Amino acid sequence: MNTQQIIVAILFLQILIVIHEYGHYWFAKRFGMRVSRFSVGFGPKLFGFKRQGTEFVISAIPFGGYVQIDGMSAQDDIDPKDPAAYPNKPMWQRFLVVLMGPVANLVLAFVCYWLMFGAGFDRPVFDKAVVGNVRAGGAAERAGLQAGDAITQIAGKTIVTFEDIPAAVQGSEGEIDVAIVRAGQAQTLRVNPDVQMSSSVLRKVFRLDQKSSRALGIEAPTEHVAGVGFGTALVQGAAHTVEKTYGTLQAFGSLITGQAKGRLTGLPGIVKLLGGSIERGFSAVLALMAILSINLFLFNLFPVPALDGGRLIFLGLEGVRRKPVSVKVESVVHAVGFVLLFGLILFVSVRDLFV
Repeated sequence: MNTQQIIVAILFLQILIVIHEYGHYWFAKRFGMRVSRFSVGFGPKLFGFKRQGTEFVISAIPFGGYVQIDGMSAQDDIDPKDPAAYPNKPMWQRFLVVLMGPVANLVLAFVCYWLMFGAGFDRPVFDKAVVGNVRAGGAAERAGLQAGDAITQIAGKTIVTFEDIPAAVQGSEGEIDVAIVRAGQAQTLRVNPDVQMSSSVLRKVFRLDQKSSRALGIEAPTEHVAGVGFGTALVQGAAHTVEKTYGTLQAFGSLITGQAKGRLTGLPGIVKLLGGSIERGFSAVLALMAILSINLFLFNLFPVPALDGGRLIFLGLEGVRRKPVSVKVESVVHAVGFVLLFGLILFVSVRDLFV
């Protein structure tokens, strides 16, 4: 991934954040709340302009962003009679302002899928163990594998789908026999998989063993899904959004309960994914942006302090108690949650870079 792709990936990531913050901003303005600042990025202000009472700024650190709604922070000195202050608005309006940030991400996911189905896209086919592309200079090319070869066995293990290939290769040692069918003729090729060693800074400091991975250097075949009309794309985009949201929610649940293995990805990992999707074309970018938007939608709704879901919990308590929770108590809870959340983001980001 080159520098240009990294810059473009960061810009795409910022789009996700800006859309999220715009959801908060739009509803706050519709309900007559005073929004002092809309910042793209964090840190010192680089430049900006003022419109309709809101200062729109670009800040120095190009990750994230925020909307400053007067009275939303415990540090804001607000007149209890100020009609434009956040705390003085009805509870249901404040609830919607908080909720619409995540919902904006869900809407963005729908728009991405709508555009995908309207324009048409290529999708990988994993239900058959057929070679779609052979990477230049890789183990498969050196051994003579070709696009269209059907793999039936790897190191004595039967291969049925393309998803069976990585595990079979990773579980092998040295050179391996790869049985294929080419133009109706069965043959066996001797392949020496590529080995990638991970010897990061942190692994050296803590004297951990090097991690290695073995790969053939092949990609799954793709099939083209033709574009459809406006209305059909709308329906298919909506259905796909619901399907992917439900699937992502199930994946989150499996990770939390330990039923599935996986790990969180930090900012460097997300930028790398976006950079890789840029190489594969516009439809791949749309697909990744959609799934990242769905992840942001669900993640922000987790009932965790400092996230939108945590704020919604406090607003729900206010609705039940008929009076708001102490501003000081809520601010302390959110502050602790922010520190823990920032620590988690920092940890997974450092791990993406060095481990």
